[in-house]
Amino acid sequence: MDVSTTLWKSLASGWVAFLLPSLLVLIGGIIFFRWVSRSLQARTAGEDSLWFKLLAAIQMPGHLLIVTLAFRVGLEYADPAKVSRQWVLGGNLLLSFAGALVVGEIMFALLIDYYLRRRHETEVPSIFQQLLKVIVYGLLGLSFLSTTYRIDITPLLTTSAVFTMVIGLALQDVLGNLFSGISVHISPPFKIGDWIKVGGHFGRVTESNWRATTLRSPERDIIILPNNEIAKKDIVNMSQRPGLLYNDFVIGISYEASPDQVRRALLGACSQVKEICRNPAPRVFMDGFQDFSITYHIRYWFKDGHSPKSVRDQLTSRIWYRLKRDGITIPFPIREVNIHPEKDKKAEQIDRRLALLSQVDFLRDLERPNRVFLADRLKEFWYEAGETIVQKGSTGTDFFIIDRGRVAVFLDDEATSPVAELGSGQFFGEMSLLTGEPRTATVRAEEETLLLVLGQETMSHLLRDNPELATLLSRVLAERSARNQMVQASSEATSLSIDEVEAERRTSQASNLLLDRIRRFFRLM
Repeated sequence: MDVSTTLWKSLASGWVAFLLPSLLVLIGGIIFFRWVSRSLQARTAGEDSLWFKLLAAIQMPGHLLIVTLAFRVGLEYADPAKVSRQWVLGGNLLLSFAGALVVGEIMFALLIDYYLRRRHETEVPSIFQQLLKVIVYGLLGLSFLSTTYRIDITPLLTTSAVFTMVIGLALQDVLGNLFSGISVHISPPFKIGDWIKVGGHFGRVTESNWRATTLRSPERDIIILPNNEIAKKDIVNMSQRPGLLYNDFVIGISYEASPDQVRRALLGACSQVKEICRNPAPRVFMDGFQDFSITYHIRYWFKDGHSPKSVRDQLTSRIWYRLKRDGITIPFPIREVNIHPEKDKKAEQIDRRLALLSQVDFLRDLERPNRVFLADRLKEFWYEAGETIVQKGSTGTDFFIIDRGRVAVFLDDEATSPVAELGSGQFFGEMSLLTGEPRTATVRAEEETLLLVLGQETMSHLLRDNPELATLLSRVLAERSARNQMVQASSEATSLSIDEVEAERRTSQASNLLLDRIRRFFRLM
């Protein structure tokens, strides 16, 4: 080393003797850290390895070490007559400081990332890591200056009170964030990964350091909140149950609807959203009486992986359709005065319904007054695409005529392909209406569908006034059943043949049995 230094000094002089060695060391260091930087950006499968953590830790102090090393090497090869002792002392001090930073970062990476996090599975908040580094580096720096370089640090300590006051006044907001961050982490109301509401903001906690807490909203926006602002506001942690989030939905409902009816409607809408958990089940509360409505509060849970906005959007849509079907209104907070009455469309509506009733085989032979009676009392139910209209095995006495839209029929709740699709003018549920038997299939709306619903009460009123209609209905249904059996037999290419007399006998027998069931169900006997 001494020989190469002497030889270099004899060949080079002036600034060349200082700059050239410094540049060589600096270029070599830059090449090394460029390689380190590319390794970090590669994001390979080993990015969580201890080697990856060490490379990331020494990146910043490593650049400082290369710069100070280049400066110190340049002083070593420079002309001694042109280099003062203060330059050499300063170079040694900077080199020692940079080396201590590199060693310190390696030690912190080993202690925190390897020993605590990997061996003991203990997560240390970043604010405590940064605070610990500042304290340790400060103490080591003062000790190093006092023992190694014999620098008197007493003036630094004696003037610390004035310095602290000046720093406190100049950086009161920064220090407020620091101490607020410490208080938040001492008794943490949230942890990394939790969904929280604070100060009108909602998002997942992605980072919390000495200055601020970072949230990521459902729209993927980054929200950075200073710690002293968080400490002053109410914090709502939405992640009360591991892996689950909860959300609240508030809606105002008309006073005309009973609380029990509203609860059934709202819970039914929740059950139509597959992302909402069944356990814990959604809950509905009456929240208060307002000027125009009763406020209801819905709390529901869903898995952490789902978007809160998406789940809320689906629930809002289901609630609208369910309330529309049940005739429950969401009142406007205004008063409306209609000066010009709307055109009466009752006659047009009745005509359309009569046309649909004429396509129902067991109703089209009714006399016109009876069909008008039914058309006037049909109820309109709207269904959204994907909603279940009737469930296989459930009880119910409603009969459905499809006004607009399309439905799919499933014989098995788990089936993915329907056995039939029904469109405008077609119908289902007649046996449940006339005999009260359980549903034999599940029916779901394939698109937005308007159904005309005929209830048991209306049919019972019609049959009581016209008892002979029961005979007509049973005869039509028995004939339809016989035709279906004949079509099935012909499709299966059976060799059995039934003459007209036998077919008529079987139809008459089925009609009598069906008539007896209708009379018993409607208590016409």
